[in-house]
Amino acid sequence: MFLETQLLEKAKHFLFCLMKAAVHSAAIFLCLPLRAQSLSQSKAVKIFVDADSCPRQAREHILKRAAKLKVIFAANRVIPGFGAEMEICPAGDNAADDRIVELAQSGDLALTRDVPLAKRLVEKDVIVMDDRGRVFTKNNINELLSMRNFMVGLVNNGLEFKRTADYNKKDFKNFADSLDKILSKLSRT
Repeated sequence: MFLETQLLEKAKHFLFCLMKAAVHSAAIFLCLPLRAQSLSQSKAVKIFVDADSCPRQAREHILKRAAKLKVIFAANRVIPGFGAEMEICPAGDNAADDRIVELAQSGDLALTRDVPLAKRLVEKDVIVMDDRGRVFTKNNINELLSMRNFMVGLVNNGLEFKRTADYNKKDFKNFADSLDKILSKLSRT
């Protein structure tokens, strides 16, 4: 009787361990296709351009360099002279900015000169740069926004400042180099 009870207990334990292993294996088996599917259907990176102030030379370079990526230009008017997807936003303050923030996701790339827009995008983990090659990051965005707000305050109080120089070859080269560096990093991930 004692031997039968021991054998029965060992058999129960063996069956319990076998069922536990089977459940664990089934869970692993069920997860594998989902993991493989999520890797093969990874999110395609999109490039968003705040097109109102983006120089033509920079727009053309983006289209040429990022031919395999989805590029979306957002503005409250049609930007003539190139063939790309346009998000025409209603007239009004920040309508295009709001649309870019709505559409952009973590890991996407955005191009803007608008520092407040850049801050909103950086907070969403979007990679953000301007048309002169400056990259906005969590480390520099608050300082840049403070400087921008300070300058706007001075202008609003009657002090005029020399505007940024026209877009030149050096600006374009810095932009092109930064864009290429970012696109190379994105293609490796």
